[in-house]
Order: sequence, then structure tokens, then C-alpha cells
Amino acid sequence: MEIFVAIVIVVVVLLGIWLFRIYGYRDGVIRVELDDRYSDRNEFILAVQDELEKRGMDAHYKGDGIFIINESAYSFQEVNHPIAGFPVQRALLEKIKE
Repeated sequence: MEIFVAIVIVVVVLLGIWLFRIYGYRDGVIRVELDDRYSDRNEFILAVQDELEKRGMDAHYKGDGIFIINESAYSFQEVNHPIAGFPVQRALLEKIKE
């Protein structure tokens, strides 16, 4: 019985770590969550760029899913998560290793 409990605990911890990383909580990732929802990708990209500039970052969209933020390249990924039953639209910007 103790082995079963230990296995369940390990599985729950690993699942938690995996979900934590999927939601963008890892090193080198900038998370942007906006108040509005955007169905048009170009409008969403412009809103993300505006939010980054409000945060004091020098940001512009290069194209093909690449943002240049403070002279470093970041890959852009749009993610939709259900949180408390409501869909939340986020942008995850992950630094591209050079």
C-alpha cells in the first residue's frame, strides 16, 4: 500500500511540473496575458507588442513568429487555457538560444 501511495505522489508531482511548464512558467519565457480576446492573429500580435512596450521593453514583430525584444530574438506562441471555466488567451515568448 505504501508503494502505491508513493507512486501516486510521484505521478502527481511530475504532472504538476509538466503543467507548470506548459503554462509558460520557465526560464527565458515572457508571458503576456491581455484583458481582451483577439480572433485575428495580426491584431493579437500588435496588442502583445503594445503590452511589451508598456512594460518598458523595446519590442517589434519580425514575422514568422519571431519577436525582437531588447535586441534578443523570441519565438511567439499563442496559447489558450481554460482557467476557472473561462478561456484565457496568452502569448508565450521564449528566448531563442543563439
